[in-house]
Amino acid sequence: MMKKNSINPMKALALFAMVLGLGLFTGCSDDGDDAEPAPTLNLIATMEADAELSVITELMKADAELKAYLEGTAEYTVFAPTNTAMDKLKANLQVDDFSAIAPSLIAEVLRFHFVAGTNLQADLTSAGVTTKQGEKITILANGNVDEAGLDADGSAFEEADIKATNGVVHKMESALIPNTLLAKIGVNLGTLAQPVLLSSSFTGVASIVATADSDVPSGETAISAILADKSGTYTCFLPADQILDAIADSKSVTRAELIASVSGTPAAARAFLLNHISSDAKLKGADLTANTVITMMTGTTVAVAETEKSEQTPLGLVLANTQDQTKVTALFQLDAYSYTPEGSAALGAAINGSLHVSSIVE
Repeated sequence: MMKKNSINPMKALALFAMVLGLGLFTGCSDDGDDAEPAPTLNLIATMEADAELSVITELMKADAELKAYLEGTAEYTVFAPTNTAMDKLKANLQVDDFSAIAPSLIAEVLRFHFVAGTNLQADLTSAGVTTKQGEKITILANGNVDEAGLDADGSAFEEADIKATNGVVHKMESALIPNTLLAKIGVNLGTLAQPVLLSSSFTGVASIVATADSDVPSGETAISAILADKSGTYTCFLPADQILDAIADSKSVTRAELIASVSGTPAAARAFLLNHISSDAKLKGADLTANTVITMMTGTTVAVAETEKSEQTPLGLVLANTQDQTKVTALFQLDAYSYTPEGSAALGAAINGSLHVSSIVE
């Protein structure tokens, strides 16, 4: 007769618990293997690690406030255009380098790519998210970012949800431009307003334009509109920032103090600017020969005169006030932006006239 094997109930329970424990342990281990590893780099390091984001990264690092966001502990979402996208933006703005664009405009564009908090692609909707610039980034029905009329299909995500310890980066196929800035840029491109209002070379004059246009006399045209008038025929003689700085140094004042002295009121600012603009013709550098008489929009008349070349008159050309020969304006660069029949098709061209760098016209 065979002897039956018996199992101790306590041993069986212990064995069951051990098997169950192994199963649970194995299950937890599998879940851990599938989980996405936590990011170890902050936003700035994440962007620096991607060679395709080098241009936008350097621009953001050059902005002290944005650099602090990228390095800080607060979470942000960065819409980062690729280098190819930034090259397209330069071409659209008709510049060879972003340093040629007014710093205030660069700052505004960069802040339009920053949103507080971590916003994954799935979180973004047509309701939009508010940027540090103040306007919203919204999503189209096709899932792309609305490009404010630049492209009906919007800007696609080249790579979304690149996580960092303090936020997330979305690589974008296009740079994003806020609606208000797009309108300002669009009307000015290819005109004299482009170098005066959009470039980094004439920020002092741009501030005078802003003062003048803050209170335009009834029935008159804003200075910014004159500069952007594509049907106009203008020749401008304007001091670039470095010329204003040199004049300020000679008077032992700051550039801001110099500007305030000539544009303390909207009326004074307007008169100052109109005294630097002629609406008679589009005079290129080759047209500025000795004895050429030019009438400014204030009625002041000046005549081109030759003089000895010096540090103060590097071209050997000046504009002499025909009513007072002691009032002389030096010319420093001709054809800074010059009229061409092709207009905005060429870099540095203004369809409505020419811009020459000068000292202050008196």
